[in-house]
Amino acid sequence: MGVKIERKLLSHPEEEGYIEKRLEEHLENVSNLMVEEVSRHSLELSYAKPILIRLVEIIGITHDFGKATTWFQEYLRGERKGSNYTHHSLISAIVTYNIVLQELEDELLAYIAFQVVLRHHGNLSSFDISNDYINYRLLTEQFDNIKQYGLEGLSDLYSRHGLDTGYIRGIIVKEFSEIAEDL
Repeated sequence: MGVKIERKLLSHPEEEGYIEKRLEEHLENVSNLMVEEVSRHSLELSYAKPILIRLVEIIGITHDFGKATTWFQEYLRGERKGSNYTHHSLISAIVTYNIVLQELEDELLAYIAFQVVLRHHGNLSSFDISNDYINYRLLTEQFDNIKQYGLEGLSDLYSRHGLDTGYIRGIIVKEFSEIAEDL
């Protein structure tokens, strides 16, 4: 009979003079910095500032959602090699898209949030997202893994920021295939 050992979720491992960083702390810090940055600027945009503030707050606290898989956590701890299962940007982008669309009811803002999160580690070379690029079986496995093992570790953060973890649990990755055709 195995005993499940609870470990904190990490966003970054301890390495070369840097201490390990907890995922919840990282997401909170990124969100706070993004909100501060948008708040301090006078923006002449067609969106009201409170909408933009909420948008960046959501992006900040969800941009690394996919790091909550057991596979990514094992990878950070040196217990697993990198693989498709350790990639976290796409599942994070899909969750961010759904939350922004549900909360702000704006497809353009949801699309922008999706692209920002999807490409936050790489170059912005193209906005093209084809269904050939998306492995829905893998994404479903990642999402199910987070719902089973990682979401609890983020629930306090998400509650503090007014996100409904029940809604997050109800997201169906496969439905995103219809959305992706239009992206």
